[in-house]
Amino acid sequence: IIMFQPPKPAAVVLVGADYSSNLAVPHNVLGWRGLQGIAALSRTERPWAIFNPASLVLLQGGPVELKLPETWDEIVNNLARTTRGQKTLLFVLALHGMTTADSAYLVPNQAANPTSEALDLKRVIESMAQLPPEQNKILVLEGSQIPAEWHQGMLYNDFARRLQDLEPEIAKVRNLWVLSGCDVDQLCWTSEGLGRSAFLHFIIEALRGKAAGDDRRLSLEELHGYVRDNVRNWAWNARRVIQEPVLLPRAENGGRGKSAAPANHRKASEIYLASVDNAASPEAPSSWDRTAAEEPWKRCQAMDALVPHPSVYSPRRWR
Repeated sequence: IIMFQPPKPAAVVLVGADYSSNLAVPHNVLGWRGLQGIAALSRTERPWAIFNPASLVLLQGGPVELKLPETWDEIVNNLARTTRGQKTLLFVLALHGMTTADSAYLVPNQAANPTSEALDLKRVIESMAQLPPEQNKILVLEGSQIPAEWHQGMLYNDFARRLQDLEPEIAKVRNLWVLSGCDVDQLCWTSEGLGRSAFLHFIIEALRGKAAGDDRRLSLEELHGYVRDNVRNWAWNARRVIQEPVLLPRAENGGRGKSAAPANHRKASEIYLASVDNAASPEAPSSWDRTAAEEPWKRCQAMDALVPHPSVYSPRRWR
């Protein structure tokens, strides 16, 4: 019976911002590309199945731009009404995170002042309680890309520590798990070579099937283990730094193996995200057109040599 009717795949909710027009914070182009990669994977045709489809269920048609804090409330309220039939919701947030002396927050795309127009991290976690309690809720965060932003009053990004402080709040929400891109005193790194952040890259690889076990079904525990090991190896080999994704709330032995989950949570090993036959092949890169690539770079270099510099009189267009 299990072979003919595999567990229902997760429904994916993608929320982020590239900050391409917001000069108050660094851009997040590679993070947004990570969301686009998950969306493309969800749209990939998979082998036909008798009952439940093996592929992920992409909600909202693709990545949604978080313009203002109120946008998050609208997204959650809409999901609470329309996704009661979904067993598992996978939220992937590609947003910059910042911290104050006692809290952490996510930066909306149109926030003129990230400090006063921020999406409080505790508010995000508490909003998960609006969804059906029996529904598995997995919140993927990568809020530690900016090491410091002194003109916003952040001399050190302590997002991972503030998230860890909220672990009791996470444990209160039934069946809520938070997968963070790094642990305390670490940063989340991007890769121009991979075309996205390392964390989201290996999440995509895991969802493609590389992390699935012998039963060819991907669980949350397998996803975390695969992403943790590969991100840790990549960060050390490519950057000579430590980056180790963590799953909250932590298990009794620190989340490094199979152990008891909180009383109001299903075990991470029992939460299935997708069923796969074999790891799907990534899309082939488009053919290289050197002439088309040279023209914009030459134009950029010519503008970069102008006096006064374009960033002085047209900073947004220059960016």
